[in-house]
Amino acid sequence: MRLLSNARGFVAPPHLLAAAVCLLASVLVLSCGDSTATPPTRSAGMLRNLVTAKEITEAGRSTAKGALLEWFQAVQYRDYASVLALTSSGVRRNVGVGALHYAVRTVGYALGEPSIQRVVTHGGTTTVEVLVLGFAPGKPTPVNEVPVTFTMVKSPVGWQVDDATYLLQSAQAMNAAASSGSRSATGAP
Repeated sequence: MRLLSNARGFVAPPHLLAAAVCLLASVLVLSCGDSTATPPTRSAGMLRNLVTAKEITEAGRSTAKGALLEWFQAVQYRDYASVLALTSSGVRRNVGVGALHYAVRTVGYALGEPSIQRVVTHGGTTTVEVLVLGFAPGKPTPVNEVPVTFTMVKSPVGWQVDDATYLLQSAQAMNAAASSGSRSATGAP
């Protein structure tokens, strides 16, 4: 089943809120501490979801697969400049740099680990089918899997993500879950 193809064809998966709650829990656990600190690596055993430089190199930096992994890593490390460079001009124009910045800031480290299932290329466009794996801190196995299809386009600077819907929807869901949680904590309906 294809969940995401572009912003116009988005079908929200019914379990997106559950995934967002899981992401939010990860963010809350991780937000206790110095926000300027470098996030721990997988070897530290805390953030299993982080994409490593080794994974990007093994995928091939000049491939659609490698570019998608690099985009995930840029979001996870809140590297706004790299996210923008790895996002197509069409998405930057249609969504807006401010909305992308907000989504990256909101989701950040909590973005799940992409497990690439299939890559299909048709000319200058490639679709990458991914299971986005969510991990609880310190746990070696995923607590959820969200299937997502990313569209990648070949540009003069290389492969770029041509659909930020998953990132934007994740940020909205995390924000809604956080708002709902804060209202519940204060007793507000």
